[in-house]
Amino acid sequence: MNPEAATREATLRWITEGRRFATAVLVEVLGSAPLDPGATMLIDEKGAIEGSVTGGCVEGALVEEAQRVLAGGAPVVKTYGISDELAGDVGLMCGGTVRIIVSEVTEDVAPALVAALLAEAEGRPAAIATLLDGPNTGRRLAIVDGETTGELGVTELLDRSVSREAAGLLARGVTLIRRYGSDGSTMGDDLRVHVLSYATPPRLIVFGAIDFSAAVARLARDIGYHVTICDARRPFLQSGRFEAAHELVFEWPDPTSTAWSWASATSSWSSPTTRSSTSPRSSARCAPERATSARSVAATRRSGVASGCWNRAWRRRTSSASRRRAGSTSARRRRPRPRSRCWARSSRYRRAVPADGWARPRDRSAAVPS
Repeated sequence: MNPEAATREATLRWITEGRRFATAVLVEVLGSAPLDPGATMLIDEKGAIEGSVTGGCVEGALVEEAQRVLAGGAPVVKTYGISDELAGDVGLMCGGTVRIIVSEVTEDVAPALVAALLAEAEGRPAAIATLLDGPNTGRRLAIVDGETTGELGVTELLDRSVSREAAGLLARGVTLIRRYGSDGSTMGDDLRVHVLSYATPPRLIVFGAIDFSAAVARLARDIGYHVTICDARRPFLQSGRFEAAHELVFEWPDPTSTAWSWASATSSWSSPTTRSSTSPRSSARCAPERATSARSVAATRRSGVASGCWNRAWRRRTSSASRRRAGSTSARRRRPRPRSRCWARSSRYRRAVPADGWARPRDRSAAVPS
């Protein structure tokens, strides 16, 4: 589990346990920073800490701010940069500027957080809008499956405006700060609202149940990919090595199958380690591989290094029709065969054969009638 997912899981667990805690959320980055906007740190009233927002640069100062907020202080948006005296004290040396909101998770805020984080854990897109200005700083609103949970506590117009624009940002997977008027209109700049998008995670499809696939699955899952491993050999794929994968598919990749329609636009087909399937559809499923082979051979021929052995093996492997579809130069630029110089095919010999016919001499050195 990657650190961000662990922090989201801790947030749900602390809310379920009824803990009193504050969150520090990175809402804006100017220049360079160790983490992206949306990074979250949790601090409870007993001093327990989960997560990180800058990789250790300003976490000490944020713990003090969180303790102040939990003691009854107002939520605040803190800015740390290299030019600030405090930033030098806490070790912000990346050269950028970060803005972080520190606020308590109250009963008014918890439902929106729970709705969005549960949807994200289930793989559904969700967005969390956080108010950064005014007396209701820190209030949150969640958008999940087109429905809104929670409110920002300013005006109904602001809730509607934020919900509508958050849905559009979620569709693009964008996290940013939007500005609104004091009445909630989209034309003003009195109120800032941070929209954090939890878009559907990117998918990685790995073909072949081998050790390399298991290693790639672990790395990809740690950085947020939804990993699928495909191999028709069920005994190989059922190994415990592939526990890191989210999904196991026990079949050859088939671009004509409805089960693979989601993958056709996002992945390039590659063959597994071995093809031992005896399915009658196996030859049809190898069509992408044949096309790839044909293109490779055509490119090699154009470079002038194709050998006769390669040509013969390739012709045995693919039909002339598939080579023409793949754009093979041998099928597209085939020249007429030159006339043979063999004496047995010469017009002079055919004219000299008697009407009653006679056998062609086996010895080429035999005299040929003129």
